[in-house]
Amino acid sequence: MLRIGIFLAALFVLATSGCAQRVDVEAERAVISDMPIEWSIAAEAKDVERMVALYSDDASVLPPNAPPATGKEAIRKLWSQMVESPGFAGSAQTTKLELSRAGDLAYSVGTYVLKKNDLQGNPSTDRGKWLALWDAFNALPEKPSQNDTKQLLDVEKELLQVGREADLIQRELISEESFNAGIRTVTWLSVALVGLVFLYLATHGVRGLNFAAFEPLPEWGPLKYVEVAFWSTFGVLCWLLFLSTRYLARRDFDRWYQPWYVSTVLRAPFLSMILMMVVLEFVEWYGEGVD
Repeated sequence: MLRIGIFLAALFVLATSGCAQRVDVEAERAVISDMPIEWSIAAEAKDVERMVALYSDDASVLPPNAPPATGKEAIRKLWSQMVESPGFAGSAQTTKLELSRAGDLAYSVGTYVLKKNDLQGNPSTDRGKWLALWDAFNALPEKPSQNDTKQLLDVEKELLQVGREADLIQRELISEESFNAGIRTVTWLSVALVGLVFLYLATHGVRGLNFAAFEPLPEWGPLKYVEVAFWSTFGVLCWLLFLSTRYLARRDFDRWYQPWYVSTVLRAPFLSMILMMVVLEFVEWYGEGVD
C-alpha cells in the first residue's frame, strides 16, 4: 500500500517512496480517492491528530495568505490554530485522478473549501485547488535481470510524463489572487517607470516635447549623485518589470515577493550613490598618491 498524505492548500505536492510488492491499481485508486473524504471528516470533527496523521513526515501545507508549514509539527500547529478559529469548517474532494499502468505513480487534483470568521466576526470562505503526486518504487535485486531493467526504464518514462503533466497542472492551479497580485505589480512598476522618465526630463529642463531644452545636471557637487540615482533606479525598474512579466507569463508569479520588488527599487539608488562615493574617494586618493 502506498503511504499517502494530503496537502490542503492552493497547491500541494507529495512524493513518497519505499519498498513495495506488486501494486493493486484499483485498490490504490480507491485509497487515493478516499483521502480527501477522510480529511474532510477529520476537519468536520476538528480532530487535529486525525488530520495530521494523513500527512507524510516531509509534507508541506500551503495555507491561504500565510507562509508554508513543513513537517508534522508545523502542520499540527497550523491546523490547531485553524480549527480553534470561530466558524471553522473545511472540506476537500478529488476531481481528477490518474495512475500509471503499474500503479506506482499517480497524481490527483481536487478542490477545497475553508470557512472561518474574519476579524469582524463575519463568515469568510476560501476556495481553491490542490495537486498531489504519489510515488512508490520496488527495490531491485542485487543482480537485476533484463526484465527488471526494462521495468525500471518504463517507470522512469512514466515518472517523467507524470512530472510534465504535474507541471502543466501546477501552472493552472495558481490562485486568482496571486495572478492579480502579479498584474498589480507589473502595473505599478510600469507607472513608476513612466513617472521616473517624466521626472527626469522635468528636472533637466524639458517641458512638453521641447527636448532641445534638455540641460544636464552639474557634474560637481551633490547633484552628480542625483544623476546616478536616476539612472540606477531606471535600470532596476526595467529589470524588475522584465522579471515580473516573465513570471506572470509563466503563471508562476509569487505574491510573497511583492515586498522584495519594493525594497529592491528603494535600495538601488542608495547603493549606487554609496558605490559612486567610494569610487570617487578612491580615485581622488589614488590621484593624490600619483602626484
